[in-house]
Amino acid sequence: MSYVNLRDMLFEAKSKRYAVGAFNIVDPMTAQAVFRNSCRV
Repeated sequence: MSYVNLRDMLFEAKSKRYAVGAFNIVDPMTAQAVFRNSCRV
């Protein structure tokens, strides 16, 4: 996985009509919850 330019990512998301999630992850438990629940959507 590599870093990407946010502007490029948002431009592509807008042109292809999909959402970009933003999460405030402060610890490993929060990260696990985000990843676990994002698979359900």
